[in-house]
Amino acid sequence: MVIREANLADAPTIAMYVDAWRTTYSNLIPAKFLADLSDEEQETKWVKIFSNIAQNNFTYVAEDEIGQIVGFATVGQERTGDRIYQGELYAIYIIEKYQRQGLGYRLISTVATRLLQSGISSMLDVGFS
Repeated sequence: MVIREANLADAPTIAMYVDAWRTTYSNLIPAKFLADLSDEEQETKWVKIFSNIAQNNFTYVAEDEIGQIVGFATVGQERTGDRIYQGELYAIYIIEKYQRQGLGYRLISTVATRLLQSGISSMLDVGFS
């Protein structure tokens, strides 16, 4: 598994997290909402994100042995105004086949290290719990 910083060319593949939502949250989120998720809309969103990268926002992808993106994590400056934490884990998604193999740990370690390198020393996760 290779973990590397994502770039604009990765936007179509990162949109794969729609599939991760459908498998991970099938018992937590209404089926209609999950069915209505669109790869195309997510790709457009990620193209905008990568085209307007903010300072101290980072996305890293995990690639399998053939170079296919199988997961990603994205972090940046804390957005809730909490002020206790400087950084925030915005999202982490791994396709089902690669879950529970330590990949999430590797992605979070990588993005946390990147935040430290940019001067952010604490991180909040405000995602699903």
